[in-house]
Amino acid sequence: MAEGTKDQGINCIIVNSEVEEIDLETNDYLTPLMEINISTEEMINKLNDAYKRWEVLKVLVKPLEYTIKRKQRPILLRTNAITYVVKKVK
Repeated sequence: MAEGTKDQGINCIIVNSEVEEIDLETNDYLTPLMEINISTEEMINKLNDAYKRWEVLKVLVKPLEYTIKRKQRPILLRTNAITYVVKKVK
């Protein structure tokens, strides 16, 4: 992404962290069906490292939860949505 962004260009990344899935019928915690599921702090550290020479414009962490279906069962999905906005500097 850095190579494809011109000077003063902006990258905005929105990524989930700390994903939890809870079966609403049994209250069992399930293994989240996500490619990567790491802590919010670790994700922000990875983003800061990847964009260490960029100007950070915004970092926002918003807890979200909503009901989804897995195999016709209601599942509560909880996550922290990280919004990370950076600007490429010369």
